[in-house]
Amino acid sequence: MKENAKTVGLLMNEKALRRAVAADLDREGVRCTEFATATQAVPVLTSRTFDLVALDAATFPGFGCLDGEIRDLAAMIPRAELNEAVLYWQVTLRMLDIIHEDGGPNVATPVIIRVPEARSSSIGMGDVLARESVEKDLRSRSHVRSIFDADAQGLVREILFSL
Repeated sequence: MKENAKTVGLLMNEKALRRAVAADLDREGVRCTEFATATQAVPVLTSRTFDLVALDAATFPGFGCLDGEIRDLAAMIPRAELNEAVLYWQVTLRMLDIIHEDGGPNVATPVIIRVPEARSSSIGMGDVLARESVEKDLRSRSHVRSIFDADAQGLVREILFSL
């Protein structure tokens, strides 16, 4: 791999998806750092600069996170079965704040959020994020865009296009 290769942080709880995306990007000469949980990602994303960060809309918080807000959200998830998607989304939004923190190494780093299963709010909700809610939550944020219903290849295409 080239010394000046582009770097991507991948925060995705689905191991198979994360590994497939990382392998495809590696073949394209992109260096990936993989994280399964916010707990794993926070210390690295606050200390190293990345060219791009990609994460799932349902970010797993993990346990023992350095960030107190993420620790609090993690404590609620096992007791909130019907609202798990919303709580995971709150972890994702908090990760955006951490990634783009003023003075941090990734303050202007582009972020792509992969949103699987987002539905229109006019359809029955259940425990699925509404597309309109995702778009509204991201509207005021800089350097962030969402892609809906993308598989590994679709996410890789979006990452390569954005680098």
